[in-house]
Amino acid sequence: MAQMAGPDPIWTNCPNCNTEILTTTQKSISTFQMLVAGGLCLFGFPLCFYIPFFMDDWKDVLHTCPNCNYAIGKYKKL
Repeated sequence: MAQMAGPDPIWTNCPNCNTEILTTTQKSISTFQMLVAGGLCLFGFPLCFYIPFFMDDWKDVLHTCPNCNYAIGKYKKL
């Protein structure tokens, strides 16, 4: 799986079905979010640990083909 350029859908050729597609994206919790949440707990803000998990810009993004659901690449925040 390749490292993608960014979190937004991109036009590319699917290596599996060999068609030109606009990737679909799926966001998931990133290592960066976990580290920030751990840092908040460590530095005395344990009630605020959940805040980083609501930041969509900090999430990892999986790019897939809308035709065959092949995982084309992943954008990682960290």
